[in-house]
Amino acid sequence: MVHQAQLFTCKIFLYLMCQPKPMRKLLLQIFSFLAIFSFAQPVEPGAKAAALGGSFVTQQSVFSAKHNVAGLAFLTNNAVAFGLRNNYFVNHLNDFYFASAFAKGKNCIAIDALYFGFDAYQQVELGASYALALNKSWSVGARLRYAYNYIPPESVSRNLVSADLGILGKLNNWRIGFSLVNFAQSKWQGRVVESEPLLYKIGGGYYFTDQTAITSDFIKKSNAKADVRVGFNYNPAKNLDLRFGFSVQHPSVNFGLGLDLKQFQLNFAIAWHQQLGLSPVTDVVYAW
Repeated sequence: MVHQAQLFTCKIFLYLMCQPKPMRKLLLQIFSFLAIFSFAQPVEPGAKAAALGGSFVTQQSVFSAKHNVAGLAFLTNNAVAFGLRNNYFVNHLNDFYFASAFAKGKNCIAIDALYFGFDAYQQVELGASYALALNKSWSVGARLRYAYNYIPPESVSRNLVSADLGILGKLNNWRIGFSLVNFAQSKWQGRVVESEPLLYKIGGGYYFTDQTAITSDFIKKSNAKADVRVGFNYNPAKNLDLRFGFSVQHPSVNFGLGLDLKQFQLNFAIAWHQQLGLSPVTDVVYAW
């Protein structure tokens, strides 16, 4: 899909360059404006999630708010996390993210934030989540999201308020999960009004232990083809996790590792995209 998008972008660019100079300048500004909004977007945070190919619907983590908010309900500790993803080794093309979760009994509340930007485009995202464990096997959750886009060269901005829902079930060693992102089908508001796609996530996994597992997610956006993601997390030693994952629709192969250092966890990942190259991801989680 990225390859086709790149070809389409090149064709439009060549067409614009053949136009008379006054018209070419105007059309290039419009094209650049639309291309930035369409293609420059941050990805879901978390080095563990990246290493697992994005297969994270059945996980219970401080990062669950962005993947399946119901996973927060099974956390037994409070946690905060900070992370960074550099996209394709391009300078200044980075995602900075923060996540926190505060568990009390069957309840968990969480706050998350993400910043993505460079000279021509900036996006800030804030999220507030609540998850509830219905019993030892099932949980539900909801997340409210606010996102803000800004294009400095054009002084153009827009914003979005949306909501997500999630369900997670733990049946012996099996887990199943479902997440509905932007279920109200909210639209970006501002100079450019655009619909935010509805996103369905269905996940399943077999957990040999809490750390060693095989997971798979089916992802479908309302405006795109479905994707299948598969992840493997192996715990060969008490304080070490080895991870591998891949996705099918947007061909990528990812790997990484996690180190448990008492109350700290260090996570590293490398995400490889067939057309765009490598993206390193790292984060630190503190739990108490």
